[in-house]
Amino acid sequence: TTLFRSNLEKEWSNDRVRFLGYLSRPALYERYAQADILCSPTRMETFGFVLVEAMAFGLAVITVKGPTVASIVRHGVTGIAVDLNTGDPSAILSDHEITRALLAVIDQREFRVRLGKAAAREAREKYDVRRMSSETEAVYLKAVS
Repeated sequence: TTLFRSNLEKEWSNDRVRFLGYLSRPALYERYAQADILCSPTRMETFGFVLVEAMAFGLAVITVKGPTVASIVRHGVTGIAVDLNTGDPSAILSDHEITRALLAVIDQREFRVRLGKAAAREAREKYDVRRMSSETEAVYLKAVS
């Protein structure tokens, strides 16, 4: 991932693309509000909070297809889930596929906006705190009854 990030920084860092590293919550939310796209090229996502947060802010999300991602990002509807299944879990991510997805979203403003709007709508509906709390409570109540 370090090599992948290094290559992306060399290729993409400019006045429109920034690699920020760690941010405090308030600073993170400010950046989400200023952004158009979130690229999270990770194969190991346990839940995907970063994806849900970005979606809630209306960002077009680009990530790597996987079991967790499939339950969060609907490819072509709420984001782009790039299939990097090489069969080799130690293989370096194909920056070519991620780059193609980034270019598609960067170059096609209407597509990017449509992804972001659908993502925000889905994040509000599917990941509402009250709804999730109620569903979790129902699971616990069923378990103890």
